[in-house]
Amino acid sequence: MEIRRAKLEDANKISYLVINTSATHNPNNYNTIQATTWQKYNTPARIKAQLQERTVFCAFINNKLVGTIGLKENWIVGFYVSHHIRGKGLGSELIHFIENYALEQNQKELFLIATPSAVAFYKSKNYSITKPVIVTLDHVDYDEFEMHKKLTKN
Repeated sequence: MEIRRAKLEDANKISYLVINTSATHNPNNYNTIQATTWQKYNTPARIKAQLQERTVFCAFINNKLVGTIGLKENWIVGFYVSHHIRGKGLGSELIHFIENYALEQNQKELFLIATPSAVAFYKSKNYSITKPVIVTLDHVDYDEFEMHKKLTKN
């Protein structure tokens, strides 16, 4: 697997990964209105704009985009793994990668917003829930969880 910094020309692939992963892996997290709103929000144009304001990395296997993760200050953002390869360690590898990158950027702790189905994964990586949150996107609410981890150098 190759992990590299995202480029603007990756925006279409990232958008497809986000939309496809959300539709196939999170159907129990969101109702139809929430899912549709999320898909409409994650357009290639919006992804390109996000690439300008955060550090995003892409994971490739055989030149195919299989995962993405970003860091905006001390927040993990845009973390997606293709549903085809879930459970094979790629998510763990991306979390480890971004934590090391954050340490290199002198971050002492990380925060993230987790879907209900992702909480167990993050807990297994020593993140803890700080509070439940409601994320609003285009006037549609999503029940999520803010999570936190203090970083230590290994």
